[in-house]
Order: sequence, then C-alpha cells, then structure tokens
Amino acid sequence: MAKQISQETFDAVVKENMEEFDMSAEEAIEDAVTQFQAQGVNLSNIVRDFVMNQGETEHPVLLALKSLASALESTPVNLDILAKECEVIKTQCDIDLAHRCLAGKNDAYGTLMSALEKTDDVSSHKAILSALCSLCNGQPDLLEDTGRRRILARIKTQQDPGLIFLMVHFIRYTCIKHEANRRAYVDDDLIQILSDLLDQYKNEASIVKEACSTFRVLTFDDDIRVPFCSSHDHAKLIVTRAGALRRIMEMCKDYINNRTVLGELFATLACLAVRNEFCQEILDLGGLQLILETMEKNLEHSGITRQVLSVLKAIAGNDAVKIAIIDNGGAENIVTALTKHVKHSAICEIGCGALAAIVLRNPSHSKRFMEAEAADVLVKVLQLHSNEASVEKQAGMAIRNLVARNREYCDIFLELDVEELLQHVYRTHKDCRDETMAALRDLGCKVELKELWKGEGRQLEQ
Repeated sequence: MAKQISQETFDAVVKENMEEFDMSAEEAIEDAVTQFQAQGVNLSNIVRDFVMNQGETEHPVLLALKSLASALESTPVNLDILAKECEVIKTQCDIDLAHRCLAGKNDAYGTLMSALEKTDDVSSHKAILSALCSLCNGQPDLLEDTGRRRILARIKTQQDPGLIFLMVHFIRYTCIKHEANRRAYVDDDLIQILSDLLDQYKNEASIVKEACSTFRVLTFDDDIRVPFCSSHDHAKLIVTRAGALRRIMEMCKDYINNRTVLGELFATLACLAVRNEFCQEILDLGGLQLILETMEKNLEHSGITRQVLSVLKAIAGNDAVKIAIIDNGGAENIVTALTKHVKHSAICEIGCGALAAIVLRNPSHSKRFMEAEAADVLVKVLQLHSNEASVEKQAGMAIRNLVARNREYCDIFLELDVEELLQHVYRTHKDCRDETMAALRDLGCKVELKELWKGEGRQLEQ
C-alpha cells in the first residue's frame, strides 16, 4: 500500500523550501512533490497550490471557510460575503478530490450546514447548497444524521424548483458509494418524497432528471465496505410503494422530444426491471412499443440508443417480453443499432448483451436475428473492440446463444473467421475465457479443457 501524508506535512515542506532555500512557490512545490514521490508517497489527496497571506501559506478554500465562519458570527449575516465565499468554496471543490478533502477536513460541511440555518434567503440557500454539492462529490461520509434530516425536512416544504433540484442533487451525491446513507434515506421515506416530487414538478425537466438519477443510485451496489447491499429491496420499494413504473412510462411520453430527460427515464426503467413481474408490467403498460418506437426515431443518437438497449436487455429476462420484442421488430432494430454504432464500445456491449438475453434458449428468436444479418455485425464487433474485454465477453455470449440450439448457423460464423477472433480473445482476456470457450465449443471448434483439480492432494492453481 502506498504511503500517505497529511496536507499539513506537505505544506510545511513547501514552506521550508521557500524560507530556507529561497525557492519560488512553483519551485518549492515541484521539489516537495519530487521528494515525496521518490519516497513512494501517494499525493493524490494533496493540494499543490496556495496563495501567500501575510507571509504564510494559505489555501484559497481555507481562507474562504474562515471568512464564511466569521460572517456567520455577525448579526445579521452579511449575505454578500456569504455568497462570495460559497462561490469560492464551490470553485475550489470542483477542481479535484484533493481540494474537496482539504475542505472536508477543515469542517467545510459543518460550516455550510450552519449557514443554511442562519438565513432564509433563497439566493443564499442556492449558493450554500451548490457549495455543499461540490464538497460532497466523492465524500459521502461527510453526511451525518442531523444534516440528512434537515435536508429532507426542507425538501418537503420548499417551493422553489431551483432549491429542490439542488437538495435532490445533494442527496444523490451523498448516496453514491455509501450503503449506510442510502438505507438511512430510505428509512426516512426518501422514496415517497421523490415520488411526490415527480408528481408535483413533472414539468420541471431538471427535477425529473435528478429525481430519476437518485432513484437509480438507490439501486446501486457500489459500496465495497459492506458485505451486501439493499439494491434489490430498494428497487422493489420504488416500484411497489412509489408506483414508479407507471409514472416513468407516462413521463417518457411527455418528454419524448427531450433526449436528455428521456435517456434518464429509460436508464431508470432498466435499473428497476429487477423482477419478472416488473418486466411484465412494463410490457402491459405499453412500454415496449414506446421503447422500440423511440429507438427507431433516434437510431442516429448514441445516448438514446444505448439507454434503449439497456432497457431491452433488462426486460428480456421475461419470456413474454422476449416474444413481444421479436414480434414487434426488435431483432431488426437491435442489429441496425449495432451496425450504425459498431465503433461505439458501450453500445456494442449492451447491444450484444440484449441480443444474448433475447435469443437464450429460443431457436426461433435466433433465426430472426440471423436473418437480420446479426452474424456479420457480431464478427465486426469482435474485430473492432479486441482490446475491450467487456465488449468481447458479451459478443462471445451472443454468438454462443445464437448457435447453441441452431447448429446450422455454425458454418456461417466459421466462414467469417470467427474462430481465430475468439481464440485471440481467449488468449488476451482472462475474464472472457468462460464465454469464449462456450462459444468455441458450441461452434464445433477444438477446445482444450483444462482439468483444474485431479484429486491428487494438491491445491487448485489460481
């Protein structure tokens, strides 16, 4: 593990270089960086810029925090100073994580939360919340119970759309990679609060987009500090308690011409389709028809295409939905999308995944895809994305599922030299070996199976 130092230690070395060796600020910083890196120190959490303040090294964010704390002590609070210093804090925190860490370690969170309680001015609240959002980006641990409850209490009574957006934005940042915060918010009825906001502000595109993003974050499994997460439970609550599927489907129709919001709505649908009955509900609500129509109209737009494919992949776990996708021309649409965006790795990954899910254990579905010339585009994907393990894995699985119950298609793939491509993937990407081997096996190619354990009293080779 790399060594780490505190900001104070780094600043002290810079100051020493300037005072004892008569270096300029730039030279002192460069020398300090060289020294610590030579010692194997990780400087990713260290701020390397500062200003001179009466002969002392002082970082702008610290100066702003001191000024803000001083302004909060006066009665009444000087709102001009408050707005000015909040802007400085936001600007500094937006630079990188090191600046945010520096501010966080110097009680920026507590100071800004205190500022929220000191004034009722809407403009000041917007400045404070903007700074809080920048501060908590990547630092969800700063949130504590009192601050969480204050934000939730304010969001219930607030009428200004701009402030509501910022509060939801803050909530989202404090949920990313923090399972405890997500659970605490859900226990405090955040799901219902967001649902009510979607009803009340359905014409406010920014709030709709941010609320949907926050719904998605509640379904994430991204906190490595916990043994398990509640992502599935949260998705279930969002659908059953908040009626999110019907509400989102209605909003998709309202925002059909707003690609940015529409992309968020589709991405949220994909995260919520975690149960068979939820996939069926999307189908029953006419969601599949809307999804495919949107795909046809926006094939040139990579963002919408990627989100549509993610929804199709998610809902294809339901057998009835698979049949409906094929019956409504989904196979042809997916192949067309892959062909148009064959150089786009994210679209190829999710598109191949959707294809693999739809044809799994369905020979008739495989036939429709092969008639749409899926073989050509899958081979092209393998050729163009040989360095992308995640894309190659999905493409290999798609090929395997297409030929597993339709051996007559093997020759089509083999004539396109797919064996050599898959062998290259097998040799290059260790994470893809299972999928690649399955594809080679079902194509009838020679596969060397490695017997990992023979019962000879030796441990398995890693």
